Amino acid sequence: MNNKKKLYLSILEKFYTNNQNFITELKDTLAKDDHETAHRLIHTLKGVTGNIGADKIHEQTKIVENSILEKDMDKFEVELTKLEKDLTILFENISVNLDFGKGKETVEIDDEAIQKLLPELVALINKKSPKSKQCIEALENAGYKNDVFSEIKILVGKYNFKKAIELTGKLFKSP
Repeated sequence: MNNKKKLYLSILEKFYTNNQNFITELKDTLAKDDHETAHRLIHTLKGVTGNIGADKIHEQTKIVENSILEKDMDKFEVELTKLEKDLTILFENISVNLDFGKGKETVEIDDEAIQKLLPELVALINKKSPKSKQCIEALENAGYKNDVFSEIKILVGKYNFKKAIELTGKLFKSP
């Protein structure tokens, strides 16, 4: 990362936020016999863990990835259990040692900005535009938050616009 601490922490935060339910998501995908998506999921995790320097987990993802490619479900279960333990430890360490903005001062709510930005966000998500990330950040800066918005933020972070689109209608119903 060329000693760019801010960039590294940003990637680490995205990794932490986007992969909390990784194991469940991978198991559910394979339960649907969708080996292609399961392979894409583990391959992506492998790349990110390599980028953040989580070498032990990176090596374990290679083993899990091979078990998926070989369709060896017995090996997959054993190796996924090891991966899950390692991820849990890493997530705990990240949570304990890094703040990721939890300590930020409370943001004053700017209702006018929120009313302007929400329809803009929906339009950007419907267009599957990467600019929706900037709109999400603007909404956060305006003090907007709720569970649906948090889920949409995660989905957009993963470029899963299809599921994000499904949730946008709930944005206007959430407190």
